Amino acid sequence: MIWLLDDNHRFCLACAAIDKVDSTTLVCDECGSKQDPVQYNSLYSFGADCVEYGQLYREMYERDKANGNASSRYSLPPFDQLLIFAGVSAISGIIGNLAYDTIKAAIQKIVKSAKKDDSKQNDLFSIQFLRKEQNIDVFIDNINLYLQGLPGVDPAVKAAIAEEQIVHEMQRMAALRKKPLATEELLDPVLMQKAFKKAIISLNKRRAIRPTKKQFKQVLSLLKNLNSHQD
Repeated sequence: MIWLLDDNHRFCLACAAIDKVDSTTLVCDECGSKQDPVQYNSLYSFGADCVEYGQLYREMYERDKANGNASSRYSLPPFDQLLIFAGVSAISGIIGNLAYDTIKAAIQKIVKSAKKDDSKQNDLFSIQFLRKEQNIDVFIDNINLYLQGLPGVDPAVKAAIAEEQIVHEMQRMAALRKKPLATEELLDPVLMQKAFKKAIISLNKRRAIRPTKKQFKQVLSLLKNLNSHQD
């Protein structure tokens, strides 16, 4: 379940301008292009999933595992929306087989769009975390592994991430039908098992409609252009 900080941010898919896209018309004040709402929302949603589960939850559970605690479960604090734009850039570059430095340059441009705050450079949930080059490297690697299904990741960590996804899907389904899970459902193992199965089916269906390479094409062109016109 995504909770965002600074959730008024908009990212232009044509020129990479931050906060120049009108939230109603989706027209960029910087370059005049209009964002395709279907493409925009598809990329944004998929990018958010990759950042939330492939980066944030994974980092939290791997830290727990390293400290000998693999049983805790989290409700993540709000995280910067700019991390999602960084995630979309990473995904686009990985899918398009772009050079590592090209992906990194695009992420650095997004990071630089935010006012520098040294106090948050170790905050996993802040875009400031990606001001450190080594953190960008880890971020890109984590996104890449998530796209592959988390090969080589500790089974306990993978299981914890999967559980988070299923629980969040249950919450999403309850919100859509505007009916939260009743107390008897939460306490009844049989009813909970049925709810889990429905959530898994729903989650798999949504995964099957992930953005296509064609939808990432515009972002790929943008990344290449950014790399050839670095400040």
